[in-house]
Amino acid sequence: MLFTNYERFAEAASEKNLSPYKISKDTGVSQATLSYWKNGHVNPKHNTLTILAKYLNIPVTELYNEIQDKEESDGI
Repeated sequence: MLFTNYERFAEAASEKNLSPYKISKDTGVSQATLSYWKNGHVNPKHNTLTILAKYLNIPVTELYNEIQDKEESDGI
């Protein structure tokens, strides 16, 4: 199962001294989307993540986390 990784996005933005406002303005991804993502209310679509990854010059795969099902991680 795949989930998105806001923490990696925030880290990459911080490394480049970019605020969510600046990223939103430059990419067209709304501040609301970034805020909802940060607060765990949404997982952005792949297209949105691609835009953000290109802007931050990181692989889009860094914005995904692969989470194992509990049964898999418990060896059941």
